[in-house]
Amino acid sequence: MNHLGLDEKQSQFLDAIANESRLRILTALNQHGQQTIYRISQRTGLVRKVIQKHLPYLTAASVITERQEERVIRHKLNGDNVTATRTLYGLNHVYPWMLSLRNLLEELQPFLETCPTFRGRGKP
Repeated sequence: MNHLGLDEKQSQFLDAIANESRLRILTALNQHGQQTIYRISQRTGLVRKVIQKHLPYLTAASVITERQEERVIRHKLNGDNVTATRTLYGLNHVYPWMLSLRNLLEELQPFLETCPTFRGRGKP
């Protein structure tokens, strides 16, 4: 437990989403579902090398999962509802920021669209 009362997995989750590049990746996965690194790159404006650097953080925090089909790896958000998210992070009650990952990303979308570093990115 840390000073906020969060266990290691919960802290890992917050660390995973506390990065601009990772938020852009999550926003793309939220808006467009399962995708390859190539598609994520097209939708976020991030180069593939940057995406490859950040995907392990998101996977380790169980925020995303990956599935390999022959030589292609597809990434998607892990857990679509409150129950799955709460179970994933071992929460016995709902924190306001944990209502769901999808809701968090949707709430951030208006800010991301006005932010100069995001403007025009994350759209096909």
